[in-house]
Amino acid sequence: MTAYPLCRPRGTLARRCVRLLALVALSALPLGAEDAQPPAPTAAPAAPVTAPPVAPGAPAAPERPDRATLRLSAREAVEFALANNLDVQISRIGPEIGHWDIVSAMGIFDPIGFYNYTAGKDVRATGSELSGAEILNNQSHQFDIGVKGQLFQGLKYTVDYQGQRSYSNSEFASLNPAWTTSIGFGLTQSILRGGGTKYVMAPIRIARKGKAAAHDQFEIDLTTSVFNVLTAYWNLVFAINDRAVKEKSLRLAQRLLEVNRNKVRVGSMAPIEELSAEASVAAQQEGILVAETAIENAADRLKSLIFPVRRNLDEWDVTLVPADEPLFMAYPTEVESSIITAIGRRPELARLLKLADQQELVLVQAQNEQLPLLDVSWSFRYNGLAEGMQESYRQTMSTDYKTWQIGAVLEYPFGSRTARGREKRASAEHRRIILQTKSAEQQIVVEVREAVRELATVAKRIEANTVAGQLARKQLEAEEKRLELGLSTSHQVLQIQKDVAQAEENAAKATIDYTMAVYKHQKATGTLLAALHIEPR
Repeated sequence: MTAYPLCRPRGTLARRCVRLLALVALSALPLGAEDAQPPAPTAAPAAPVTAPPVAPGAPAAPERPDRATLRLSAREAVEFALANNLDVQISRIGPEIGHWDIVSAMGIFDPIGFYNYTAGKDVRATGSELSGAEILNNQSHQFDIGVKGQLFQGLKYTVDYQGQRSYSNSEFASLNPAWTTSIGFGLTQSILRGGGTKYVMAPIRIARKGKAAAHDQFEIDLTTSVFNVLTAYWNLVFAINDRAVKEKSLRLAQRLLEVNRNKVRVGSMAPIEELSAEASVAAQQEGILVAETAIENAADRLKSLIFPVRRNLDEWDVTLVPADEPLFMAYPTEVESSIITAIGRRPELARLLKLADQQELVLVQAQNEQLPLLDVSWSFRYNGLAEGMQESYRQTMSTDYKTWQIGAVLEYPFGSRTARGREKRASAEHRRIILQTKSAEQQIVVEVREAVRELATVAKRIEANTVAGQLARKQLEAEEKRLELGLSTSHQVLQIQKDVAQAEENAAKATIDYTMAVYKHQKATGTLLAALHIEPR
C-alpha cells in the first residue's frame, strides 16, 4: 500500500470516472448485447461449382423483441430483388417497348379500307341548242369503296368498287338518270426509290435490333442489380461478424480486468494496471456501439434493394438475419479462357453490335432515298352503264366491258440533302459504335484480368490471415501466462488482444472478399446470371 502513496488517490478517481463512462456506454447497448454469442456454423449445403459456396449458420444479427425478424439466404435476397427492385422493374420495360416498336413498324403492311363519297350540282345557261336545254342542270352522286395496302417488296395494291349516279335535264341524255359502276384492280411498283425488300423491311429490322439491344440492356441492368444485392448481403454478413469479433475482444478485456482487479485488491499489482484494463473495456464497448450502427446501415442498404417501396417507416423496422456464411473453396480460373468467355457472353458487347447493325440499316434507307423515283403502274377495270344501279352492277360483273392502263412516273431529285445528311449521320454513328465496341472489349479484358488477379490475391490473404490468427492466439496465451508470473504488463496483453481481434477480423473479411471476388469474376465474364440460374426475361 505504501509503495504508491502519490498515484493511489488519482487512480481511484480515474477508476470511478472510467466506471461511470462504462455504465453510460452499457446503458446504450441493446438488452443482452454484451452476452450475445454467435451460433456455431453448420454444414454447408451442396452448391453448383459455378456459384460461390455458401452455408447456413452465419452469426445472427442482434434481434430485438419488438422487431420482426426475417432470416434469408443470399439466393432468397436475390429473388426478393428480382420481384421488388425498382431498377429491375424499370429496366424490364425496355424489351416490352421494343416489342411494340416492332408491332408499330409492321403496320406498314396493314390493309387500309377506304370509302369516298362526293355529290355535285351544275346549273348554267347555254348558248347552243346542242346542249339540249336553255338552262342546263346536271347533278351527280359518286362513291368509291375498297381496300389498299403494300406488300413486302414495296408493291402497292388497290381493289375498289366505284359507282356514279348522274342526272341531266338535257333532252339529248339517252339514260336519265344514269348509273355507271366499275370494279378495278391496281398495282404500283417502285423500281428505284422506295422499292426493294431491303428498304421496305428496314424499319422492321431496325425495330427488331432495337428490341434485342433493349434485352441486352436489361441483362446489363439485371446483372448490376443482382451484384449490388450480393454485395449488400455480404457487407451485412461482415458487419455482423465484425460485431461478434468485437464482442469476443470485450470478453477478453473483461476477463483481464477481473484478473487485474483481484491482483490490485490483494496488493500484487499496481492500480494503474486495473485502470488500463478498464479503459480497454470501455474502448471495446464503444467498438460494439459502432458495429451496431454498421449493422443497421448495412441492413438498410440491403432492404432498399430487396423490399418493395415502403412509405410507412415502421415497415423498415425489421431485423434481417443472414442464413449464409462465406466459405473458402478453390475457384479455378484461367486468364485466357476467361477473356474468351467474356468476349462471347458480355451483354455490353452484344448490345453495341446490335446498335451497329441498326445504323447499317439506316444507311440502306438513306442511300435508297437519294435515288430517282421510278414507279410503274398497271390498272384493270370492269365497267357497267344503265339507268338503275342493279342493272349497271350486273353489266359490270358480266366482264364484257373492260379498261386497262399501264403507266410510269419518273422523278429526279436535285439535291436530296435530307437523305444525304441522314446517310452521313448514320455512317458517323456507325463508326462511333464500332470504336465504342473496341473500347468496351479493351475494358472487359482489363476487368477480367483484375478479377482473376483478385481471386488469387484474396486466396493468399486467407492463408496469411489464418496463419497470423493462429500465431496471435498462441502469443496471447503465452503473454497471459507471463502476466500471471509478473513478467509482463496489462498494456502488452491488451496490445496482443488487439492483434488477435484484428487478425480474426481480417480473416473474416478475406473470406467474404473471396466470395465477392468469385461473383466479380462471374460478372466480368458475363456468367453471373447463369451461375445463379437466373434467366433474364
